[in-house]
Amino acid sequence: MLNYVLVGLIFLLATFLTLARQKKTYKEIIKLVIDKTAYRTYLKFITAQAQLESNYGQSRLAKECNNLFGMKIPYIRQSFRIQDPNGVCGVYSKFASLEDSVRDYVLYLDYVKMPKTFYTIDQFGTFLKNKGYFTDPDYLSKLKKIYLKL
Repeated sequence: MLNYVLVGLIFLLATFLTLARQKKTYKEIIKLVIDKTAYRTYLKFITAQAQLESNYGQSRLAKECNNLFGMKIPYIRQSFRIQDPNGVCGVYSKFASLEDSVRDYVLYLDYVKMPKTFYTIDQFGTFLKNKGYFTDPDYLSKLKKIYLKL
């Protein structure tokens, strides 16, 4: 009987360790999704933006709504958002996964016709500012500070 219990515990531990290893970080998820898009040269820009918007993946919006970029509910463009029947996310989009959050951000970049010719975080951030993505006057300096640490 004790042998069966030990075997069961070992199986549970092995399963837990396997699942823990399979869980990807938000940075790995961003890389996996962005590397398959025309925005792959912007990976560091996009990662810095996700870190700023989601407080390094720790914000309530990131954890409860799988929303890494602070994306609001779109009314015109396509989106990967899902229904939020309990209203947990308020005016912000809820996603089934972090992957869908990144995919939705790519849809946004396509929608605003993000050029693929920027070489600096300043060019990238200024374009987003001109598209109304953010209003915080310190956003660009915060974004650049995070970017330089990557």
